[in-house]
Amino acid sequence: SPQGMGKSSLTIRVLDHAKAKGHRVVTLDFKQTNTRFFQDLDKFAQWFCASVGKPLGVRVKVAEYWDDIFGPNDNCTDYFENYLLTGSPLTLALENFDRLFDYPEIEIDFCGLLRGWNEKAKRDERWGQLRLIIVYSQESYVPKDINQSPFNVGLPIELGPWTVTEVSGLACRYGLDLNAADLGALMS
Repeated sequence: SPQGMGKSSLTIRVLDHAKAKGHRVVTLDFKQTNTRFFQDLDKFAQWFCASVGKPLGVRVKVAEYWDDIFGPNDNCTDYFENYLLTGSPLTLALENFDRLFDYPEIEIDFCGLLRGWNEKAKRDERWGQLRLIIVYSQESYVPKDINQSPFNVGLPIELGPWTVTEVSGLACRYGLDLNAADLGALMS
């Protein structure tokens, strides 16, 4: 959805629900990622693997799982499969994913990787342990190759403008008694 529509707030609620279900939860915000990692797919994949493991308290073992004969996507897949997707389910939120759209040399392969993981989850129990949430602003999104895109699989949730009923219901949940004028001002 467009910026300011509540994507991050919804993500927080989904992650809280995942935690309550016993999932390990990790959020990566691509806006807070150093630009240098977007310059090279191999470095990006290593950063990605290490950054997912860090909040889980997992020691970085990229060197043990990285083999130059294979590409970054294969190495990243091995790292997740053999090191991060062990134990309870992992819910991974990728915030501000649209930043990746500025780096097509990374975006194409990384999106293909995520799409491949979705396909693996259909036939491999380990990959069924990964729940992936991709959060991006609609303004930045240009339609991609449908066979490489992770955006046309799974459950897309588009956030539209709030209705008066939704805003009124939310206000009530927070103990606010708004008249029609206050409700209109809040919606504006």
